[in-house]
Amino acid sequence: MRIQSLFLGTAAAALVSGSAFAADLTTRPPLVVPDQWLLTLGVGAGVENQFPGSKTYTAVPKGQITRWRSGEPEPFIALDDGFTVDIFDYGPFKAGPVARYISRRGLSDGNGAFFGLHNVGWSGELGGFVEYLFANVIRTHLEVTQAVNGNKGLEANLSIDGVYRYGPWTFSAGPRLGYGDSPFMSSYFSVNPVEALLNGRVTPYTASAGFDSFGGLLSARYDFNRSWNTIVYGGYNRLIGDAAASPISYRLGSRDEFKGGATINYTFAWGGLGILGF
Repeated sequence: MRIQSLFLGTAAAALVSGSAFAADLTTRPPLVVPDQWLLTLGVGAGVENQFPGSKTYTAVPKGQITRWRSGEPEPFIALDDGFTVDIFDYGPFKAGPVARYISRRGLSDGNGAFFGLHNVGWSGELGGFVEYLFANVIRTHLEVTQAVNGNKGLEANLSIDGVYRYGPWTFSAGPRLGYGDSPFMSSYFSVNPVEALLNGRVTPYTASAGFDSFGGLLSARYDFNRSWNTIVYGGYNRLIGDAAASPISYRLGSRDEFKGGATINYTFAWGGLGILGF
């Protein structure tokens, strides 16, 4: 069972997480005797787009809490996942709740480029995820979340990661695909006639539901020893569909989305029942 947290906000950097899988991963020596819990705690920082379609970047604290039993393979996670908690954990299959966060969009963002357009408040999103690890080498991870405030829309994020371990190094890479429903797309990419008139740089536009971004993520992890490791990552997404066609993204913001960061992680044996009541 694993808990992984992606703490989003505003500060100074975004990070990644990688773990091990491949034949080497399954044979990794346990840190302690069987049936004890192992915990990995990670902290770091990175940068990413402030909101969908933004050309400005924000600092994002990142971290992870991962839990598993000694003698088991260490779970693979990616820090561009949302905050997830495994409720169902049956070998290669995992599922449970997930939460995400998107920063607000205001009139003054982009040096006033969004003047006249509607604000989009910060968005807290809740939903669920499913995950499957194929042949212990490829992880597929799907999240579907509904915003309870802010954009009030639904979005889905699909990630596929292949991981290769070589000595103290672990490398991962894989594609990313995003989808937004009509309220989500309209919040960030639609422009009504009054807004277009007030802003003066955009024309009226209606964004519909559909796939909104496609890209990929790379990460590298180095194990200093059995307790300490560090991870660096970088990623790129390109807006597609109605998101790319919107005058908001190509005149006021950007169709390109970059992210990157690093973490330092510590693994230790936990003699009790675990963490957070598990």
